[in-house]
Amino acid sequence: MQQIKPPMDFLFDMSAELDDKFPVNISISTVKFNMQAGSQESVDLLVAFRNCGNESDIFSTTYVKNLLDFKMGQTQWISYGLLLSYLFYLFTITVSTEKCYV
Repeated sequence: MQQIKPPMDFLFDMSAELDDKFPVNISISTVKFNMQAGSQESVDLLVAFRNCGNESDIFSTTYVKNLLDFKMGQTQWISYGLLLSYLFYLFTITVSTEKCYV
């Protein structure tokens, strides 16, 4: 889960109207998960999600959605690196084929 830090005036300003603020839901799991990206336990958990029979039920839960969002946030830089690598590859092919036909 991502850590959310509300503004400090939200916590200590008792004169503020509650309607002006936003609700905060805090969920805690009773089962401990290894959240380190690439750890064997983390990979096993993701494989178990993929292999479960009732995918529509498990992926509709709030906890699993938050867990997957957190995992994607940890590995998002890999996707950006692959995108830059692919764009460089396309640029290189485009430049090299233009020189061959000119």
